[in-house]
Amino acid sequence: MKRFAVFFAAILLASSCTPTTDTPDAGATDAAVIPSDLRMEGIEDFALSVTDQSIPDFTMSGTAPDSCCAAQPVALLSGLAYPAYLALDATNVYVGIVGLQSSDPEQTNGEIIRCAKSGCGNAATVIAQPGNNLIPSGLAVVGDSLYWSNSDTAPKLNGNAGYAVGYCGLPTSSHNWQIALGTNLFGQYSWGDCNGPTSIVSNGAQFLITTNCAGGGATLVANPGGLTGSIGTELVDSRCPIDFYGVAADAKNAYWSGVDAKQATKGGVIMMCPLSGCTVSCGAALVTGLSKPAVVAADGISVYWFDNSGAGQVLACAVTGCANQPRVLASGQGYVSSFASDGVNVYWTDTMTNKVLRCAVNGCSGNPTVIAAGQTACASVALDSTSVYWVNVGTGTDGAVMRIAK
Repeated sequence: MKRFAVFFAAILLASSCTPTTDTPDAGATDAAVIPSDLRMEGIEDFALSVTDQSIPDFTMSGTAPDSCCAAQPVALLSGLAYPAYLALDATNVYVGIVGLQSSDPEQTNGEIIRCAKSGCGNAATVIAQPGNNLIPSGLAVVGDSLYWSNSDTAPKLNGNAGYAVGYCGLPTSSHNWQIALGTNLFGQYSWGDCNGPTSIVSNGAQFLITTNCAGGGATLVANPGGLTGSIGTELVDSRCPIDFYGVAADAKNAYWSGVDAKQATKGGVIMMCPLSGCTVSCGAALVTGLSKPAVVAADGISVYWFDNSGAGQVLACAVTGCANQPRVLASGQGYVSSFASDGVNVYWTDTMTNKVLRCAVNGCSGNPTVIAAGQTACASVALDSTSVYWVNVGTGTDGAVMRIAK
């Protein structure tokens, strides 16, 4: 069995908490801003060496909200087994559940569930059933459809092979299509030595799928949805020696962070490419010479990313370029696992310090506001016009889906 995402090990290092379970107010009806996804490296031994890792003593920067009057987070869902991914439409929250690892190596327990933004009495609707062929690695809403990438694509001893992408029309109470490797969407594409999809992200109009390949390199595919049997536009193929650490998209471009293996120093880069197709092989570099760029987000104005080095910086660069001088929004962050921006503020989850933070897109004097603290390995974050949503991955069956007013 494969391994969980790199960020998942960091998630499991976080301390636990008990989420508030008050019934929230009705949510907004605006379409969601879907956050960028994170680098996946497959899925196996997720608890692997978590307790053996040496964790730096990060000093957390950020201004706490007024405890007297600030909005408080509430739990839409609780008691979940490792909820890791989140997406929104106008009325619902969709959650990708990684699930508890089975003693049977042929059995996985992932599922996709749905809960109304206004609440569902902690009784989610199951869209994709648990089974031996589902470990979600991302969610994306495009128009009136929900897509999810499935990293458990390896054939099983029982003869079943995992599918690459799942799909269902919205709203629906049951999943109705799974796309197998080598058929339908991927009928014109050979994965070769590349793994199954490591992430899926959306700009609301189309979705992008990534893989990482043996020996370095990755692929990035843009698809307008509808699953017509065509792969869509292959923006980057496995000949490009850049492993994807994070991927995002706005209305015009795809963006990704990674390490350029061609450079002697294996320097970190932020790359970009028009969704219609790259004008430069492997994409164009927006920022180079970085240390350890990780998770990425974009809002059409700027690209945001986390530098997973000792400085723990949240950085930003205009999509038109920043002369290789990104602006620093915050430093001293522990491990940022997800971003989302509404064009006014950028929000992120810090899995290591168990906090959700906010900073104005143009800067907050290096002092972001903590909008929620004491979470349990908070991860994937998403926005609508009035609220912020995220998952608390938890440490077993204490995972939750949280919401707080902006």
